[in-house]
Amino acid sequence: MITHSRSLFVCTVLIVLTCIIYSPAVAQAIDLDFEAVMEQALVNSYDVAIAQKNIDISRIYTEEARSLYYPTLTMQAYNQYVDLFSQEDEVVATGDYISPYGESMFQNSLTARVVYLLYDFGVRDLKSDHAEQGVRVSRLKSDHASITARQDMLERYAKALAVSRQLEFQRTICERRRDIYGCVKRLYQAGAVDQTQVEASALELAEAATRIDDLTADFQAALDFLGYYTGQTYTAEDTMLAMLADPGDRIPPGAIDPLSLPEVAALDEEIARKEKEAAIAVKEMLPQFYFDGAFSMYGSIALVAQWEIFSGFGDLAKSRRLKEEAARMNLEKEKRLAELAREIQAASHTYAMYQTGGAHRQERRAGIDKSRIMLDRLARQDIWDQVTLLENDIRLIEHELDMELKNIGKAAAGLKLKFWSQGQRF
Repeated sequence: MITHSRSLFVCTVLIVLTCIIYSPAVAQAIDLDFEAVMEQALVNSYDVAIAQKNIDISRIYTEEARSLYYPTLTMQAYNQYVDLFSQEDEVVATGDYISPYGESMFQNSLTARVVYLLYDFGVRDLKSDHAEQGVRVSRLKSDHASITARQDMLERYAKALAVSRQLEFQRTICERRRDIYGCVKRLYQAGAVDQTQVEASALELAEAATRIDDLTADFQAALDFLGYYTGQTYTAEDTMLAMLADPGDRIPPGAIDPLSLPEVAALDEEIARKEKEAAIAVKEMLPQFYFDGAFSMYGSIALVAQWEIFSGFGDLAKSRRLKEEAARMNLEKEKRLAELAREIQAASHTYAMYQTGGAHRQERRAGIDKSRIMLDRLARQDIWDQVTLLENDIRLIEHELDMELKNIGKAAAGLKLKFWSQGQRF
């Protein structure tokens, strides 16, 4: 008896464990908000990381440029065997070393040489300034990469949020369509409607269900984009997106100056760098003066003037090319300024339109709420038939969805302006 009870207990435990192990795991719902998603995206952004690395590289480049202010020290060691064919040879030169011995032997020499640039018409200073400008350009591009990452994530999040709201409302509409189809079937069985109305109602229900499938696929694709930026994995069934926070205050177009944005400031620095490169190319055609000292068994000190008088007109062509590249960069800057002005104006007008239309949206919201109350009262009093009530309810749901999408667009436009405003450099 004891053995049977123990065996029964063991079997029960094994069954319970098997059910636990093989039962499907319940996915945990994920609630996302834009601020958290944006912070994760900035941490995982390749563009931001590359921009930060470029700052480190440009700083090292300044160290290379500063090395021009230091002397150059070289050591030369010679070891060779000299075989004299006659005793008439009395002097042997090994490298820079002169040996008076007149017999075959190994000859060795060690020479230290110091070369220091005394004057080059400011080329070193220009190259040092050019390197420092590179650091400033890298920092500005890093700031621009941060703004771009924020705006890209805002666009992706707003799109995913809009699709999620469409999916949520579409599920409610599908429930109403299912109720309508049930009502129409009962009316058909009672002889109140014909078969065509049943088929039309079935088609509308199928379209509503298909729309849910399409929106679910679109929502998953939008979440995949978010996951690429944040390094996380999201599923359409278990992810909820919070509404975008409206900045609240209007930012007029004049409050954002494209010239003060890091992107344009970086272009200005790039143009200045290109002009400095052209100045360097011109001054490199002038002579350079060196101090040259060599020390071995004897010492030598010299002042050297080096001037490359002719190089096949390559230096002149280089100077012209750099000037033309600077001119092209100025055109690129003007083009980008025009594009930024258009983008800022479009976002500002969109946000202003939503701001000024606040009273109309409130009236629309009040009208929807009033209609909802009326529908409930009519349903209780059986004044309208059930199909008409459900059709009107669907129209109200569509109105609510339209308002929700407009609120998302308003918040997205305001946040985009906010990112530009915060990124300005004064």
